[in-house]
Amino acid sequence: MKRALIVACGVAGISLLIAGCGDASAPNETDAQQPLVAAGASAPNTPNTLQPLVSSSAAPIPVGTTFALGESQTTNDGVTVTPLTLENPTDRVPDPSFSRRGEPSAWTVLDAELCAGNEQITKTGYGFRLVDAAHREYRAHDSTSQPFEPTISHGELAPGECVRGYVNFQLPDGVEIDAVRWEYPGAGGPLRWALD
Repeated sequence: MKRALIVACGVAGISLLIAGCGDASAPNETDAQQPLVAAGASAPNTPNTLQPLVSSSAAPIPVGTTFALGESQTTNDGVTVTPLTLENPTDRVPDPSFSRRGEPSAWTVLDAELCAGNEQITKTGYGFRLVDAAHREYRAHDSTSQPFEPTISHGELAPGECVRGYVNFQLPDGVEIDAVRWEYPGAGGPLRWALD
């Protein structure tokens, strides 16, 4: 019992306030019955029950795992994300109602699907990033006016609901994209897909 108390203090003591860690040489019965409590948190109602420090419904993805476009991944929050195709640059002609000072622009288009898990999430393509060989990330075109429709934007997805659409990017000339990345508050991540 003494060894377990010392290990708990040494590993978790940095981020936790643990009863009895000050003097691990002589724990008494009262100290052994105290639960581990996060700094600033109140103790649980059942004093002899230790609460888990981390809880996750999905198994972590092993480091170095590579996914290809078209493969779905699910975040720890239960959100399923699938980037289907990437056109870099695209040959598509922008919607006539879309204009930016009349200047021609090169566009990159990601066709993707986003599905909510057990909780409602924001319907957005802004969680997608494109990553080049130098690990620079490029954000989606951030505007309510988009060059290609339909997009993944505006509103909420109900639990279990899916949406598919385009995520539009304006990249500098000659940028070669190596990966697609997903991370968004409330929808989890990060997830990553490698391009061939």
